[in-house]
Amino acid sequence: MSREVAHGLSISDLLSVLNEKLGLECSKLRDLSLPPTFSASSLASEIDSLEATAQDVLRVIPSLRNLLRPVNRMPPEILSHVARYLIDDLSVDPISIVPLTHVCRYWRESVISTPSNWTLISSKNEDMTAACLQRAKAAPLEITLEMPLYPSFTDIFALHFQTTRTLVVDFLSMIEEITNLFPNFPQSMPTLRSLELVRKGGVDWDQSIDPFQSFVPALERLRLSGVPLYPSLLGLETLTEFTIRDLQFNLHLDTLLGFMEGNHSLERATLDLYFTD
Repeated sequence: MSREVAHGLSISDLLSVLNEKLGLECSKLRDLSLPPTFSASSLASEIDSLEATAQDVLRVIPSLRNLLRPVNRMPPEILSHVARYLIDDLSVDPISIVPLTHVCRYWRESVISTPSNWTLISSKNEDMTAACLQRAKAAPLEITLEMPLYPSFTDIFALHFQTTRTLVVDFLSMIEEITNLFPNFPQSMPTLRSLELVRKGGVDWDQSIDPFQSFVPALERLRLSGVPLYPSLLGLETLTEFTIRDLQFNLHLDTLLGFMEGNHSLERATLDLYFTD
């Protein structure tokens, strides 16, 4: 009997099935008799088979006991909803929900089989990244990268560019790090809606290289720290949140104001910058 079938049964039905299964195996053992002429090897094989079947039944018992507990008879959708509450707004990966997968098999299957539980991807933990990408399937991803990356990250992440919805890149030394990491960026991320770029302190930045010149994603959230507001991004009209910090501003004030006025959906703007002639 599969776990799915067992989970759909009432408690009394579960006990009946268990008793029937155990009773059948016990009857086989009681009825086992030695014929006048018998093969020891054949009899030993039959006993081994019965013992293996009995062991299979015994292994099912702990799972059935767990199923009898009310908390383990909750629908998997509820368990997955509980898991999402364990991930706070500052989390960059779903490490906080991993303990739920160790409670029992049913909890593990419920939490792991929900792709939305595993969409937070961080470059800090290679093993966790690989597991999350596998479990997230085609769900929109929220990626947080801390440069420099470990060499195999690009290979692990290569098949998931198109499902990236949020991208945060910290400790950037040059914009080419992104274009080298993600070939054909930003066209390779058509579902990108939130972008945050943070420049590493103490490094010069070549403002002449504009990775968004040929394609501007339909961003809803843009955060730049030490990174210029590229002219191509001035065409954005879908922003709801806009942040610029620690920037020697490279555009005229009127241009900035026009950009903000053009985003009629803008709900929040944070500016921390100074201007140069």
